[in-house]
Amino acid sequence: MKKLLWIIPLILLIIIGCKSDTSVKPDSPLHTTMLMKMAINNKDYSQFVSLYTTGRKNKESQDTFKKLTDLKSAITDYSNYELITLDNGEMVLVHLTHGQKGKVEIQDVILLPTDLKEFFKQNTK
Repeated sequence: MKKLLWIIPLILLIIIGCKSDTSVKPDSPLHTTMLMKMAINNKDYSQFVSLYTTGRKNKESQDTFKKLTDLKSAITDYSNYELITLDNGEMVLVHLTHGQKGKVEIQDVILLPTDLKEFFKQNTK
């Protein structure tokens, strides 16, 4: 009888565990970049393009994708940055990191020099 009391919760736990969806979805910057990396590794252009905003889906060429697939490496480091553009034209790059208890913390703040501001202005249109 005692065995039966242990078996029933174990079976329920297995059933519930098997039903949960643990696949990665593009619901955060980290997950989206992980899915992009996976699409590049798998040479899956349609998956790669599906991660773009509607306006950019048609602008990403097969050539760009091919260049990215040639850059593959075994080790990948994911970093999160936020670009802040002030109304006076200054730009600040904030390096974020995951701290304890799920809190996102600032790791570094970088005031961008003029050449990098121009780079971001040209590439965010």
